[in-house]
Amino acid sequence: MTKGVPRADHFRARRVMQRPAVLFSKLFIGNEFVESRAGKTFPVIDPSTEAVICQVQEANAEDVDTAVQSARKAFALNSPWRTMDASQRGRLLYQLSDEIEKNIDYLTVGSLKIKGIFCSYH
Repeated sequence: MTKGVPRADHFRARRVMQRPAVLFSKLFIGNEFVESRAGKTFPVIDPSTEAVICQVQEANAEDVDTAVQSARKAFALNSPWRTMDASQRGRLLYQLSDEIEKNIDYLTVGSLKIKGIFCSYH
């Protein structure tokens, strides 16, 4: 076991690695999860077993254009984000970091799994 890492963290990471949960499979555009305009999906495959983990939405050029327009709108001069008080933006970013920390096993171990990178937990 890695020095300084609680034993429970190793067991949790091992469970995630063996059975990765699929929390999201849609495109994230305009601050919401949506299906692709074409309705197409593609498989995410575990390279170590060649098993299909899940199907995710396949974006096309129209989806990309919509996402770019949405991002530009979100950062436009008079957008809520740009006009928001810096301390409020800081609180939102802090909340985001909390969510990342709460889901770190899913984000890292799941990502390693779909890339075929193996982890060992003693």
